[in-house]
Amino acid sequence: MTPPPGITPLPRPSPSPSPTEGVCGTGVPSAVPPPPPPPPYVLPEPATATRTMSTDTADRVIHALARAWAVPVRVAYRSVAGPFPLAGPAHWSDDWHAARPCPWPHLHVGLDMFAAEGTPVVAVAKGRITAVIDDDVTGLGIILSTRNGMQYLYAHLSRFAARATEGRLVRRGQVIGFVGNTGDAAGGPTHLHFQAEPGGIPMPPKPLVDRWLLRETREVRELLELARSVPPLAGMPLIEKLQPAPRP
Repeated sequence: MTPPPGITPLPRPSPSPSPTEGVCGTGVPSAVPPPPPPPPYVLPEPATATRTMSTDTADRVIHALARAWAVPVRVAYRSVAGPFPLAGPAHWSDDWHAARPCPWPHLHVGLDMFAAEGTPVVAVAKGRITAVIDDDVTGLGIILSTRNGMQYLYAHLSRFAARATEGRLVRRGQVIGFVGNTGDAAGGPTHLHFQAEPGGIPMPPKPLVDRWLLRETREVRELLELARSVPPLAGMPLIEKLQPAPRP
């Protein structure tokens, strides 16, 4: 999805939590701007996707994988993390262009993925952290940029991972932060606000996230089938047996 030459990044509307009515803190109804033109990059939803999605199916398989590997569930989640952006249970619905009154009337251009505070947030692709944010709207946030012109915004984090610093290269699946409700999400449910922007232009991210979830679920089922076909060695967790042998 490399953007065509000459695209000028548009100003990014700031993320905010679930919609409320009225101007922030006043109860006065707020006018919502008309929808902008459709973005140039819109992917169709997977055939099995619904308006409201969750990781429930993947969670059950990951728990079974943890038992087969004889490792904590968090280790199993981390082992299959990426490109799906969270390494833990989550749920979300299609809130693209939902009205948001705070901190000013605007339309939502991301996806709010609700998860427990502290759930690991991972890089969806190999790239470079081009911005580390700490402001009143985004809260703690990260912008991840890839070589093909994609930018991904992660907002409302509770904290950053130790190595999530501006300019650092990260691999897909690497933990870069943890779910929270900082910025203008303070006081609301903890969630990750996730944006995908080819060439700096926001696109609906839910089809991407839904595809990544289906991919992760398929890969976890394949790992579980393999784990069940290979008995663990005495005194060695199965996860170690399935890893490639170190080079001499």
